[in-house]
Amino acid sequence: MKEDNKSMESKITPLLATLREQKEMNMKGGIYHKTQIDLTYNSNHIEGSHLTHYQTRYIFETNTIGVNTGDTGMKMSNLARTFLAIAK
Repeated sequence: MKEDNKSMESKITPLLATLREQKEMNMKGGIYHKTQIDLTYNSNHIEGSHLTHYQTRYIFETNTIGVNTGDTGMKMSNLARTFLAIAK
């Protein structure tokens, strides 16, 4: 049976609560931080990005792009915003 969006929004799982809490705290090294980096790295890798996992993490941790990435930075920025919206 398919649930409507209203009832889905009212269910806050322990994982979602943890993600939201870590996001608000801007916690580094937690499940939110790791998931954000891993999803971005894998998505960009599928699209042909040559950034390493380390470079992807560096971008999130410093909010800067220190490598020649072409339009990869824009793609990463869009994916980061999408991830933030999911955790709301």
